[in-house]
Amino acid sequence: MSESSTKQLLCVLCAKLHNPADFCPVHPDEPLLDPDDDDVRFELMALDDKAKSRFYMWCGGVGAALGFVLGIVAYYLVKSQSPVVAEALRMEIVFGGLAALLALGLVVAKLRYRPKFTEWTRDDHSI
Repeated sequence: MSESSTKQLLCVLCAKLHNPADFCPVHPDEPLLDPDDDDVRFELMALDDKAKSRFYMWCGGVGAALGFVLGIVAYYLVKSQSPVVAEALRMEIVFGGLAALLALGLVVAKLRYRPKFTEWTRDDHSI
């Protein structure tokens, strides 16, 4: 048998190798790709980059929304104790909460994100 007939091909949707065929057996509308082809590797890197951007934006957005709510709650808590301080620092309190939880959301994204195609896109395949 030749090497090309035993080579497995990659489905982008399930990120798994399959025996050579025109389309993925799990996703019949998805063509299989050769992960050793440089153009395919670059496309897989681009897909991972898009997924990373979406995940970071989602985590940052959720963090910012929660932070904004937390900032408003903190503002009213400070206002109940010291109205003068609360009015003087209104925007700092609200946007401080927003910025703090936005940053926390981005830290969570950094810790939780895992590229889907790293097995086929890293330069050193022996890792």
